[in-house]
Amino acid sequence: MRLPQAIALGVALIIVVLLFIAPRTHEKLQDSSIQAGISSDSLLLSLESTLDQSHSGQYAELKRRFNDGDTAAFGDLRKFWIGENAPFGIAVYQRILAERTGLANEWIRAGKDFHRMALFAEQEKKGFAYELAIHAFNKALEIAPGNKEARLKLGVCLVEGSGNPMKGVELLLGLVKEDSTDIDAHLQLGFFSLQSRQFDKAIDRFKRILEIDSLYADSWLYIGQALEMKGELDGAVMNYEKYYVSVQDTLVREQLRSYIDKIKQTKSN
Repeated sequence: MRLPQAIALGVALIIVVLLFIAPRTHEKLQDSSIQAGISSDSLLLSLESTLDQSHSGQYAELKRRFNDGDTAAFGDLRKFWIGENAPFGIAVYQRILAERTGLANEWIRAGKDFHRMALFAEQEKKGFAYELAIHAFNKALEIAPGNKEARLKLGVCLVEGSGNPMKGVELLLGLVKEDSTDIDAHLQLGFFSLQSRQFDKAIDRFKRILEIDSLYADSWLYIGQALEMKGELDGAVMNYEKYYVSVQDTLVREQLRSYIDKIKQTKSN
């Protein structure tokens, strides 16, 4: 399941809006910094300095196993940093694994981990996380230049976290030009159109997704959001209702029904 689908089906409507429509205000990176030589050793030192003494022994043993080539140690290290609520730790070790294996897919996973960190990081850490994500996706493309997922994710990160968002948009447009049925690329372009308040362009993207896959029900939700932001409440309600019919998740249905009722009440006042 794609990330936007999982979010739309698993949380309240307002969370979807915050994640994908609300403008991001983090510091923008300059292009010259994107390929900065940030070493994994320096990242590791920064990471390890955050550990308290009670957990340092457990971590030292996991690190030793990992450095000795124990393949199971990597999964245990990820679990350790999940337990520490430290997404930075997860991403750093994924990057180290990517360096060791030289595999494009491992670099893509590292990029995803840093991107996830960027989305939810404190304000002062966002730029740093985006830089690491962009670097990881670029490394993946050095190994596998035609990899669509790496190009898509790189485009997203360039739009969200670089000083040259149009470069990211061009990457996404290139994917659509190569494959007009690329739903993920249309989806991201639609979200970015919403962020820039180009509502009609966003609606066209989401309608195109429905042309490609009529069962991609999340598009009704996103079309409804765009129409609501335009002030076209009748159209928004109609699309929310279409989405409501397609959703199986009880919690989402309840929240969406409440939201639709509030819009109708606002209209009647």
